[in-house]
Amino acid sequence: MLNIIDLSTDEGKNNDLCLAECVSQAINRYLADLGDSTPHNLYALVLEEVERPLLLEVLQRCQGHRSLAAQWLGINRNTLRKKLQTLGLDERLASDDAD
Repeated sequence: MLNIIDLSTDEGKNNDLCLAECVSQAINRYLADLGDSTPHNLYALVLEEVERPLLLEVLQRCQGHRSLAAQWLGINRNTLRKKLQTLGLDERLASDDAD
């Protein structure tokens, strides 16, 4: 388990939460917000919502070096490239590089 996230509560207390607990809380909050509505494509939604910031954060930490980012993620560089294209992040990163 990864104990990497420190969240502050309204009372100012700090709670160390593992990544799985943070995801679980977010899913519970999402489902509660849906109320009586039935969720659709929840699996794909959660994967995309987690994958997008994961890729962006790792690439930022790796200063845009995709080979290094792929190594950190434990995936092939071509897999990373395809994921970036699928999520529409490839063009976004290219435009950020041009600025």
